[in-house]
Amino acid sequence: MLQRLRRSAHPEPPSPRRYVPVVSAPVQVQISHTMMQYVDAPAFFYTVYIMQILSSNVLWVVRHRYSALASTRALLLKTVNMVPRKDYSSRAAVAALVEPLREFPRKYLFMDTPRVVNDRKKGLAMFVQAMFHVRDLCLGLVLSNGENTLLLVIAKGIIEKIETTLQIPVLQKEEDHKWRLQTLAMVPVEPPLNMADDGDRDGCSICLENLHDLGVSSVQLACSHAFHRGCVAEWLARQSTCPLCRASL
Repeated sequence: MLQRLRRSAHPEPPSPRRYVPVVSAPVQVQISHTMMQYVDAPAFFYTVYIMQILSSNVLWVVRHRYSALASTRALLLKTVNMVPRKDYSSRAAVAALVEPLREFPRKYLFMDTPRVVNDRKKGLAMFVQAMFHVRDLCLGLVLSNGENTLLLVIAKGIIEKIETTLQIPVLQKEEDHKWRLQTLAMVPVEPPLNMADDGDRDGCSICLENLHDLGVSSVQLACSHAFHRGCVAEWLARQSTCPLCRASL
């Protein structure tokens, strides 16, 4: 299932402190499930998890069993073994790339009870988000390096495996390209030397908090209006205009 969504005229203001992808549009994941009978043993059932993935203007649905996602995770975590043991720096780099995938809902030996299914739905939603995070890290590595090193070959393999597992459509990849163009056009904003003089003009008009809060980066758009990077990044995932003056970006 794949749909291009209509833009909302009044999107929800985003939180400025959540993880913001660098090279791909942010996603939302909702998971439901359905019980299926075994063909050769109709008295027994297995669970299929239905992942509804929403990113900017694209919505698609992926269906997987728990075991299929567990196998994908195991395969991705083993990619570190593609690097020679004596190449410590490259092994550490690959391990860091796949580290977000380590958290995963536990395996149970008994049937899928409602409690098990609910726990897995929550855990798998986080795992899918982690897969997008890892894909983003790998894309950033590939796009910023021209040499075809072993590390880049591994990163490309991780991207391919994740995109295949999540059935990422062409429309989504096009949205990622637009996202990169928009984020590259952002200019970092330095805080004023005298923080006491920042005044109301240095507030983020999306979340209404101080633009120069400690630990929160800010950026300026082409129209010269500045916002928290996290706020405007999520805004631009759904809108192609400045949140304040509506100038096209």
